[in-house]
Amino acid sequence: MTDGIIWIGGKKKIPRSFPVKIPYKGCLRNLRISSQVINIRREFSLNKTYRRCEN
Repeated sequence: MTDGIIWIGGKKKIPRSFPVKIPYKGCLRNLRISSQVINIRREFSLNKTYRRCEN
């Protein structure tokens, strides 16, 4: 069961209660959640700048 919140990068300070402590570094492509394709580029371009994947 989840509260529906997904963090994908961009968080400088992670709450102590957060279950993952090692930050992810890399690229994400073809992200699907419950069979729904998530357009990461569109989501980030609405409010943040982002770097393109090096690969």
